[in-house]
Amino acid sequence: ELKNASITWHYRASDPDWGSFQCKQCLDLLQTNLVPKRPIEVLVGKKNLEVRPIAINKGEIVKRLLYTNPDAEWVFCAGDDKTDEDMFRALCQLRPSVVANQEVIMQPPISASLTISPSATPPKLEPVKLIISPDAVFSTAVGLPTKKTLAVWHEQSPRDIVHAMLELVGEGGESSHSTLPPKDGETLEAAVAAALKEAPAAEPKL
Repeated sequence: ELKNASITWHYRASDPDWGSFQCKQCLDLLQTNLVPKRPIEVLVGKKNLEVRPIAINKGEIVKRLLYTNPDAEWVFCAGDDKTDEDMFRALCQLRPSVVANQEVIMQPPISASLTISPSATPPKLEPVKLIISPDAVFSTAVGLPTKKTLAVWHEQSPRDIVHAMLELVGEGGESSHSTLPPKDGETLEAAVAAALKEAPAAEPKL
């Protein structure tokens, strides 16, 4: 799969054992021959192998969104893939244990021009102050409870994420979904709703 800034090899339709073997072989060749010479990184996803510039990933996108929208009042990120850990990692700096009562300052994200053209002179960017509260940041991993993740919250399936969003707009019905929250007795949708209630009247930005 050829994308604007990356290449991904998918092997979902191949023989499981042969596909996994070929993925490992390709990963070894790329990390040995290309990674040391180019500003790229190689990631193993769900039945795929991706090669991309080091400055173009979900974590950098999250940073750019926050940097260009410093007035955002809350953030909700959910994902079930290994590549989603990049955005969870980017949001770790906004956790209450890290920020405490200090101001949230977002440093300029890595410029994509440095990756695409290392000789180019990057624009000079200044840090910005975010108005977001650490309690209004919701990083949510989707999948088995045993998976290792940097996300704070957890939902069992994409359907549970949809249900949580529907409940926030008053359209959720009965559900048997299981949420594993970081606080005893508090569900994900209840925590997000509380954050929205405490936010200013302006329209929230996702």
